[in-house]
Amino acid sequence: MASSLCLKKVFITETQLVNHQDLKINLESWDVTYVGKADDLLYNHIVAFSVSEMDTYARYTSIVQSSGMGKSRAIDELSKKHLVVPLNLRMEPDGNV
Repeated sequence: MASSLCLKKVFITETQLVNHQDLKINLESWDVTYVGKADDLLYNHIVAFSVSEMDTYARYTSIVQSSGMGKSRAIDELSKKHLVVPLNLRMEPDGNV
């Protein structure tokens, strides 16, 4: 059975190739003041393409980009100003989602 290490909801198994120094830097980066306007630009984009409230069943969107591009951080910052229910779906090493 593979051993696991849990740091701030991040699970690492010995079968995954993860540089622990990179993980530490990544986790600590969330404690740094956010720089940029990606959260505001994303919100403005969503509002610009929203249809009227009467025609909307649910407000949702997908954010797709390469890893390390700031998707999660932008959503986290957006959630500080607007109601956001973030879902992060990814394939696990065993093939489960």
